[in-house]
Amino acid sequence: MIKAVIFDMDGLLINSEPYWRQVEIEMLQRFGIHATEELAKDTYGLRTDEVIRYWYDYQPWPDPDHEQLKADLYTRIRELIDGADILMDGAIEAIRLVRDAGLLSAIASSSPRMMIDRFISLYRLDESFDLIHSSEEEAFGKPHPAVYLSVAAKLGVAATSCLAIEDSLNGVIAAKAARMKAIVVPDPLYFDDQRYVIADGKLRSLKELSLAMIQSL
Repeated sequence: MIKAVIFDMDGLLINSEPYWRQVEIEMLQRFGIHATEELAKDTYGLRTDEVIRYWYDYQPWPDPDHEQLKADLYTRIRELIDGADILMDGAIEAIRLVRDAGLLSAIASSSPRMMIDRFISLYRLDESFDLIHSSEEEAFGKPHPAVYLSVAAKLGVAATSCLAIEDSLNGVIAAKAARMKAIVVPDPLYFDDQRYVIADGKLRSLKELSLAMIQSL
């Protein structure tokens, strides 16, 4: 029986992925790297430091300062999303559905904590979640299950009694590796990706989420 629902944030609750992609492309152009959409797809759901490492391993650039580059990327993403209405359709309704059902609720995101807090504050969701956790606080980010295992432990719930709701393949892999149930709400461009077969459910929008669906898992 599901006792806790754990939400990803970017691409699921907020439509920030286009901005992250823009920042990623700008970074690659800065270092003269040509990335295809197929290659970039593999970075969805990763932490920023892991995105940087992914591209550096693909094509190293001179004098790398990954920490400074990460700080620059955070500054740029804040510039892009400040003032933008990035809330995803059905996000607030899904959060309320979980709370009204008396289930525990959490966020497990690859974004830095300051970005998560910004989202919580902007949409006044301070009392909507029992726990907020960033994979930056873990040794490994998604697709490693660490962030999900930590959330389950802090909530005091067995991982097998948790449902993770994700938008990326890396996130789904992380949730399933933690032995959780997983529902994926993919980017429409990748909705038919056969790799999502590992999820326990697939939705086109959070508006499709129902209590009956959660209880059936």
